[in-house]
Amino acid sequence: MLSYLSKNNTNNNDNNDNNENSDKDILLSLRTLIIDNYDSYTFNLLQLWNSKESLNNVVVIRNDQFSWIEFKENILPYFDNIIISPGPGSPENNTDFGICKNILELDNIPILGICLGHQGIGLTFGGKVTNAKRIMHGRLSSINHDGSFNPNSLFYKIPSPFLAVRYHSLVIDNKELSSELIISAWCSEDENEKNNDLQECSLNAINNSFNIIDTCNDTSNSIKLSIKEANSTIMGLQHVVKPIYGVQFHPESICTEHGFQILRNFQSISREFLIKTRGISIPHQKLPEHIKSLSVVPKNCFKSISDNSENPTTASSSSSSSSYKIIMKILNKELWIDDSSLIFQKIVSVGKSKCGVWWLDSAKLPDPQSRFSYMGSTPTISNSFSTSYDTLSKKLIITYSNNKNNKIFSEEKLSNQTYWDWMSETMQQFNQRIIGLRVLNGINDTNDMNHMNNMNDNQRIPFDFRLGMVGYFGYEMKRESLRSYQQHHDQSSSVYKVPDAAFIFATQAIIFDHVEKRIWLAGLVRNDLKDSNRSKNNCILDIPLGYSFKDFISWINLTEKKLKKLKQSNQSNQLNQPNQLNQFKQLKQLCSIQNIIKTSSTSTNKNNKINNVNINKLNFIPDLIKDLYLGSIEKAQSYIYEGQSYEICLTTQFRASMPKQVVVGIREGIGERGGGRRVEEEVKERGEVLDIFELYQYIRTNNPAPFSALIHFPTEDLSIFSSSPEKFLQIDNKGVIEMKPIKGTIARAKGCFCLRGDGDDGDVPECDKGVQCEMNRKKDDMRRINQLIGDVKEQAENLMIVDLIRNDLSQICLPHTVKVPSLMKIESYETVHQLVTTVQGNLRNDLDCVNVIRGCFPPGSMTGAPKLRSVQLLDELEDYIPRGVYSGCLGYISLHDGTTTGEGGARRGRGTAKFNVIIRTVVIKDGKEISIGAGGAIVYLSNRESEWKEVLLKSQSVLPSVLEFMKDKRIFQ
Repeated sequence: MLSYLSKNNTNNNDNNDNNENSDKDILLSLRTLIIDNYDSYTFNLLQLWNSKESLNNVVVIRNDQFSWIEFKENILPYFDNIIISPGPGSPENNTDFGICKNILELDNIPILGICLGHQGIGLTFGGKVTNAKRIMHGRLSSINHDGSFNPNSLFYKIPSPFLAVRYHSLVIDNKELSSELIISAWCSEDENEKNNDLQECSLNAINNSFNIIDTCNDTSNSIKLSIKEANSTIMGLQHVVKPIYGVQFHPESICTEHGFQILRNFQSISREFLIKTRGISIPHQKLPEHIKSLSVVPKNCFKSISDNSENPTTASSSSSSSSYKIIMKILNKELWIDDSSLIFQKIVSVGKSKCGVWWLDSAKLPDPQSRFSYMGSTPTISNSFSTSYDTLSKKLIITYSNNKNNKIFSEEKLSNQTYWDWMSETMQQFNQRIIGLRVLNGINDTNDMNHMNNMNDNQRIPFDFRLGMVGYFGYEMKRESLRSYQQHHDQSSSVYKVPDAAFIFATQAIIFDHVEKRIWLAGLVRNDLKDSNRSKNNCILDIPLGYSFKDFISWINLTEKKLKKLKQSNQSNQLNQPNQLNQFKQLKQLCSIQNIIKTSSTSTNKNNKINNVNINKLNFIPDLIKDLYLGSIEKAQSYIYEGQSYEICLTTQFRASMPKQVVVGIREGIGERGGGRRVEEEVKERGEVLDIFELYQYIRTNNPAPFSALIHFPTEDLSIFSSSPEKFLQIDNKGVIEMKPIKGTIARAKGCFCLRGDGDDGDVPECDKGVQCEMNRKKDDMRRINQLIGDVKEQAENLMIVDLIRNDLSQICLPHTVKVPSLMKIESYETVHQLVTTVQGNLRNDLDCVNVIRGCFPPGSMTGAPKLRSVQLLDELEDYIPRGVYSGCLGYISLHDGTTTGEGGARRGRGTAKFNVIIRTVVIKDGKEISIGAGGAIVYLSNRESEWKEVLLKSQSVLPSVLEFMKDKRIFQ
């Protein structure tokens, strides 16, 4: 399936072998304008240019960014050719197509239309746009053409047929084609044709990836399908006179073969046209800066830290503005405790933490992505703070852990900026003041920082985390991340209210290296040897933050003493663990599809949109009952059929309320909640406090995942228990970003399969409850893996999100560096197998971590594609009920350690970041309101009943743990 990587890169090498480098440079020096029709694949086109330098003359603008008059007079004269991008909707709709209709009426400029642009070409010259016989999204077809030996063809030097990815619901009717247009490519829609050789050829080329082949034709060049056949679809058009070309497929997709050659051919055709008609000498002058600045991806496309000599982050470490050190200490191996949960319970959560406690937990061991875990709290001496933000009111609340200055919290309205802007500026202020990273040299109680060593290559710290912001961006932060997003008025009336974003500023952390079995302690320490808490130089947010050196040493000593005590008492063996073998299986049965949701359309609310679910007397109420969810699937598929979207990630949430006599919080440790109310007083009013740590223990034990997390915000009375298997993104200290989308899920084989007759040998007479039983289970588990691998729908879902993520990264990375090193790899977790892809790129130097996250948010695996249009449709399909925390991302944005890292100038002061996608997650608000989100990607091939079952399957990853916890605590007795 990685045919883009194998075949397109081969094309590049062939060009080098043929000594065509200079010719290629000339072709790529043409001044190209790309018109973006608000698609989520447009910017993948930039990856078809082979270097940063070759993109200097490429500009991308939106289809409604300028009026036609302004565009024609002030922009068009600077360009040599135009590419009209894919996009949602129809070229018949002016809102969807913008100025592209006017562009296609021009006579004197080469134009390439892709998908929507291709359909616009057909419509402009007398053709008819109609619904396709087969809706094709994220699926491969064999493309036939006759241009292999024609230098004036888009398909020059490309074999026929070749594989290309299709994303479309509409086509040009091949029966009503204008005489002005020539069909240059086509494909068959005969689903009955088979060719295993074609599949094997592709599989051998991609190495452990999977194929998505819907039309399997003979690969021999001698076989070509006639477009006159009723089952053929137009895949390419060419105007008989004008230099106008169109392709229905997507040459920029990761799995389309020969995409680079198609672009090269278009540039070559453009060059010849310009020389003949305008007498233009190639190469010519570069685009002027005022034209390049019009691009929607200029250098400063987001408000960010500039990478220049005047930037305070590049100032000398002796600058008076620098006022912090990040100090770490690696503890003796003798202090290692395998059970990190014991340390959280006995050390982290017992101190009074006004701003909250947090644990970024690599719970799935052994796992290559689970090497490090981080946890911390916010005691008074840490001088930390937490934030919560609401996008509708734009209200930001900051709570401080130290109220020595009589400043418990502050509240402000971000009238002229977004929360993303505020976060970026705040992190910038801290990064400007970081002197560097220091490592304790075995000292104990001293006030002399000179006994510390600088970090060096021989003392390389194995993790990128350097303290900073720990928390989440909820899904509703899309309102401030998606440009052109239009908010519906119904969104303001939701009763399900949690902060749209909330973070704790971590000034201390306990860090676990699960591979080396070492514990690190880290702290943000003020550079004030005299411990002057009121030094103006150390005030950010108008209050001193971070530890004094003396207090930090005290914290280290105290933590080491507590670890020694835990080790000596061997309490890790005495920790109360849930019975994960028996009770969890019983609760899984209680949460079976037959019991979790009533299929009746009865409802308990006025809008007839929810119904009760009673499991062990705990009512889980879905936002959308089954009938309504299936109705939303049907409506989503109608939008896909109309061309409004390729894939829509529909979700719902199951909600329940704790019994009146129970509240979930921290039984010991947190001394105050919002408004300064004591827990003890609250217990009198609301009943017993169930410790959030104990509930999380059930979740992490029963469903371990590499990106698990527990975070508690006491002032918001909000607790998040995440068992997420999906990494949203990671930014390392070399400026490399990695994203790992998950699309494609199937349940693991659990229990006994001996008597089910699922195998080739039919039923067996009895189960030995031993080796043979386990062999049968493993056999069925492998059958399910193979079923997932061969599922065209699941693979199409994954491919669509992969191309979407590549598009996101092309706007924040150097486009030619965006790669897909692993495509659709099977990863297995406690309850499910999943298809996981890895996408990487090198970030541009002008963006900090906050704005990188902003540029990719919300996660594409939770929206669909195109992202903007799909998100707008989802608002309606989900009845304008906010998703809240669910579907957002949770993790950290780290401080920079004051050193310059990365090859090629990875920007100093960016820091690092790592976030999961918030799925498989329990959210508890006000100690009582429980919500669990689940959903799935809807494509045109989706089966409604199967999609509903997948929702239930995903909810069962964490719901049984909640019920098991309640059962063990005798909540319902």
